[in-house]
Amino acid sequence: MIASLSRRSPLFTSIGYLLSGTLLARLLTAAALILIARQVGPSQFGQYTACFTVAWLTSPFFSLGLDNWLMGHGRRSDTDEELSVHASSALVLKALLGLVWFCCIGLIAPLLNPDAFPPPLLLLAALCVWCDELGRVAWAVFQTAQRNRSTLVLMVLMQGLVFVAVGALYWQDEKHAIGYVLFQTAATALGSFLAIFWQIRRFGFHLQRAHLLPTVRGAVPFGLSVGLALIYGRVDIALVAQWLGQSQAGLYAPAVSLVTALGLIPLVLYNVYLPILGIAYERDRQELWRLLRQALSLSMGIGLLLGGAVALLSTAAIGFLYGADYAATGVVLAILSGVLLARSISLSAAAGLIAINRQGLRVRFQFFAALFNILANLIILQRWGIVGVAVVFVLSEGGLMVAYLAILWRESAREPLPTGTKT
Repeated sequence: MIASLSRRSPLFTSIGYLLSGTLLARLLTAAALILIARQVGPSQFGQYTACFTVAWLTSPFFSLGLDNWLMGHGRRSDTDEELSVHASSALVLKALLGLVWFCCIGLIAPLLNPDAFPPPLLLLAALCVWCDELGRVAWAVFQTAQRNRSTLVLMVLMQGLVFVAVGALYWQDEKHAIGYVLFQTAATALGSFLAIFWQIRRFGFHLQRAHLLPTVRGAVPFGLSVGLALIYGRVDIALVAQWLGQSQAGLYAPAVSLVTALGLIPLVLYNVYLPILGIAYERDRQELWRLLRQALSLSMGIGLLLGGAVALLSTAAIGFLYGADYAATGVVLAILSGVLLARSISLSAAAGLIAINRQGLRVRFQFFAALFNILANLIILQRWGIVGVAVVFVLSEGGLMVAYLAILWRESAREPLPTGTKT
């Protein structure tokens, strides 16, 4: 197995499939969001993004980070049977816990600012997120099995359906955000159904009740990690909507959406390297550190290129994509270019931390980053507005990057390095 990891061709073929799928899916998602933003305006787009932000922020309560757990621990042998058992447990857990979570969303909806978080819109967004999370189990299964051609098809299929649904409404000159969310939810549900159907057809459905509780225990640290990542990555949108109103949220959200879309390449490296590093940790520690250095070098170069391009072209890009109503978003996007560099490096470092079973340390630093993000935003929000919120975002991501690299440096010093390696 390790010999095959050393061959670059299979690795970069896998990266190519996953990169292509993620690229197309992110482009379709970004295009759909741009169509919605241009059609409904900053105020309604602020409601749209605020409702989806609340749904995604709370989703780890039922998703439990099961996708990341599957990619890191779902298949540490060479058999598909082990992966099928874990995947079946993950799917059932997400489905059942998701129903409970959806009911809880209905209970908290009246407690939020109704102008920024209309309850009907929030419930539809929650339903869409639940369907999306179910489909992601299938994506994670095929990624873990290194069958990324299927991953490509499933990712593009779902986002393609969403884009077609949004495009149809845009063509009909629909001006209400709730109409777009309704069609988006229907398209996401169809895409998830097809993905799960293909997963079960290929790997089977082997639910073993005895595995459910151990799966929950194993996934909880990943769920905490995902939840904390969502907090320091998305809570700012919810805070802006709650305290500054839906119009300011509508101006801030496009910058975050574009940064998220442009972060697809480091995310692909994370998804590809995570299962490979996990296997290398079990078989050959020297191979693990070689592959990790390779991932960090690639992600640093990608982050520098992406961040520099965004900083230079931010104002022109916002004007071209979103129109004059979103002019204030250009300054925010220029600031957020720093997130691309920090996140590129921290994602590859996070894959290494998971592989060497240091997920607990990762969660600890994510907690501090999330806490810093919330407290700093509450302090500067009223005075500095969305520009100050963007600065806090960059500082949160940069702090995580430094912390992850420091942990890896310490751990690598405890392992014998390959002959000829410079330290």
